[in-house]
Amino acid sequence: MTEAEDHGITLLVAQYFQLIDPKGLAIPPPCILKRPSVQAQIYNEMFDEDTLSPIIPPAGYRLRVLKNIVTRIEASEEWDPEEDEIIESLMTAFTTLMSQPPDPSYAADGKSTPQLSFVKYTLPQTPQSQDSVVTSESRGLLYGFGSTGFRTWEAALHLGTYLCCTETGQALIRGKRVLELGAGTGFVSLLCKKHLDAERMLMTDGNDKLVELFNSTCLKANKLTDDAHIQGKVWEWGTPLFQEESSPEQFDIAIGADVTYDTAIIPLLMNTVSTLFTSHGVKKFVLSATIRNKDTFGAFLAACRKYNFRIAKFPYESPPPEDQIGFFHETRIRICTYMVEP
Repeated sequence: MTEAEDHGITLLVAQYFQLIDPKGLAIPPPCILKRPSVQAQIYNEMFDEDTLSPIIPPAGYRLRVLKNIVTRIEASEEWDPEEDEIIESLMTAFTTLMSQPPDPSYAADGKSTPQLSFVKYTLPQTPQSQDSVVTSESRGLLYGFGSTGFRTWEAALHLGTYLCCTETGQALIRGKRVLELGAGTGFVSLLCKKHLDAERMLMTDGNDKLVELFNSTCLKANKLTDDAHIQGKVWEWGTPLFQEESSPEQFDIAIGADVTYDTAIIPLLMNTVSTLFTSHGVKKFVLSATIRNKDTFGAFLAACRKYNFRIAKFPYESPPPEDQIGFFHETRIRICTYMVEP
């Protein structure tokens, strides 16, 4: 296998564990897929449940991907049924997945516990990088529990890419005490502690179920259970961060992704950022925002001016999807990163 072919399989595996839609996967051409050695690698790295469990995609997703691969091989003009074959382990996996009932993709009533699965995000540093962050998400759930927090959204992936792939981004986190606002799945918090050498990482969110999930399942999946310097905490903006402490914990930097999506929450957000500046020692607030509505984000910028905060936009753009090798995300809607200082 050439280096380019090996990179193609590595890219496919990284996209697969991030649960990229099967139609958007970078599946290698049939001339590569029909090789028994390549099929064995695909089985070992994507479909061998015994080896991969528990970090494995839902059965329904695995079936769609494997069906796509098998169909692509057998429909190719290069496929000769008399000479070529799909290896037994791959076909056994296919048959087993075909016989299983479909996975529920979301909590139908919007109130039940969402159907969660592990999502593994490969760091976008080198094509061969095996470093990753694992979250627990519900890809079908948008508004269960009154929150979109059970998904990792594009702004978080954009921020993660900036922090990983630029020297200035790495320097913001390395050796720092970091607090994340509205952390949702905790993707950025996990990244900062696991790979970017944050000294202290506090993940905060207003949803107690998300925080509980972070402190149990996510820390365990990332082998951070025994690290006392990372934790999740429920924090409703407008209330004290630590009710019981007379001396507030101090941080160096706060971060947030997609926390300006609604004009109704901006006053509370700004009050919270102001509290971090005045009471918790924070010197910088780094914000990643998907600009879906210019008026909404304009309200945030106006609020910064009202508080006399200094605000500067980072000159950083995520790579286009076709050039991404990790933290895969769409860039059609503009995502901007800002530094806010008191």
